Amino acid sequence: MHATTTTTTGPRHAEMACRSGSRSRITTPSAAKFDISDLDMPGIDGDLQSVQTELGASFGEDGVALTYSSGSKQQAVEASDSGVALVDRSHWPRLILQGRDRGPLLQKYTTHDFTGLTPGSGCDTVLLDSNGHAVDLVTAFLSESHATLVVSPGGQRAVTDWVAAMCADGDLKVKVVDVTHRTNMLALVGPESENVLREMTAAGAGEPPVPGLAGAYGSHSLLNFRGTPLQVSVGCGLPCNGYTIVCDESVSGELFSLFAVKGCILMGEEEWECTRVLAGRPSLAAGELGPGCAPLEAGLYHTTSLRKAIGYDGMRALASAEATGHVRELWGLSLASSASPGDRISLGGVEVGRVSSATTTPTGEHFALGYVSAAAGGGGAGGRLASGMAVQVGDSAVGTLSDLPYASRGFLAAPVAGVVLGPGSKVMATQAEAEAARAVEGAVLLAAEKKVRVAEGAARLAAWQARQMGGRQA
Repeated sequence: MHATTTTTTGPRHAEMACRSGSRSRITTPSAAKFDISDLDMPGIDGDLQSVQTELGASFGEDGVALTYSSGSKQQAVEASDSGVALVDRSHWPRLILQGRDRGPLLQKYTTHDFTGLTPGSGCDTVLLDSNGHAVDLVTAFLSESHATLVVSPGGQRAVTDWVAAMCADGDLKVKVVDVTHRTNMLALVGPESENVLREMTAAGAGEPPVPGLAGAYGSHSLLNFRGTPLQVSVGCGLPCNGYTIVCDESVSGELFSLFAVKGCILMGEEEWECTRVLAGRPSLAAGELGPGCAPLEAGLYHTTSLRKAIGYDGMRALASAEATGHVRELWGLSLASSASPGDRISLGGVEVGRVSSATTTPTGEHFALGYVSAAAGGGGAGGRLASGMAVQVGDSAVGTLSDLPYASRGFLAAPVAGVVLGPGSKVMATQAEAEAARAVEGAVLLAAEKKVRVAEGAARLAAWQARQMGGRQA
């Protein structure tokens, strides 16, 4: 059952949603291949913002939709668990890496193991400096001719400078092309996102919602919408079911309108930020990524492999820190009253950290994120920080440490080869179990097929022998 919204569609919005009938479906491309780096500049300016304005959006100074008067903030925040929300993530920069050394660059200087990943796959990975600290958390999509990086808002310069520095270090040749202003990026967030996408693609029962799109996190496929290419990928930037769609700016308004008509709850930047904090996704703007921030301390184990060959000082520093133990860890803070970034986190009168992000939900619950000294875990289970530990935030706020859905606190004991894991320990475990089950199922089917082939071969042999005997008797 689809989540519903109180959105009312204006005349122009309804006309865009209904015109052309089946032509507004998302289809497989008629051309052999689309290349996202070939998207042309659109002929219509501000089309997406016009649709958002008609739907009741209020905008920040940077032009990002902050919230929608026609929607429900509570439903938007809760959609990741129980519905589907539509959010415009176009302000997240998209950078194209071109050149034959793009693979070696990502393999050597980022945390993920790209060995075995093929065009059409993707993953989260952390760009490392030489100290093993996080320059940024990015999502990488691999294509035959290039790799696309979705980076944090405001992170273009840092990532571009990082590419230049790493290319100089490794004598690599990689070109960076910024396609942020030539495209838009929308996300469907929540368990009902697959059903909405299935309706948009007219997929039949039992068929994948996107033809040719595998279910693995980061996998992506190129489709067609009104003659322009769409890149549809698995994952929405949060630890829940969802999809991300990168499209030509000229059709983004109509696409947004169609998703809204399908019952998607409208999520603005304010609701996204609230959901991000509740999930525990680290932010570059909040100082949870960047200089001095180690990826594993931020709970980014799902982005990291220490099994690959390590040939860079940043990876060596990360591996050493993992072996000796973390200095601090990013935790959630469930609070009795509101907090602000920069507030002290204290335990027994001793400062053990600082609040980095804080939010108040539409239902009045207070929650924050902050790095907490690992040494403060002396009272926890096994001498480690643990959910439920009481702390003081600021001068008087009482809080407890809380697990974060986005965070993964350790590597899988038995990783499945070739499996790309999404964020969060629960997601990691679930995906690993699913892949293991599929492997067992595949082995069973292979054995059954072999048994059938052996039986068929024996039957053919018996028939041949019978013909031979009949011929001799004649």
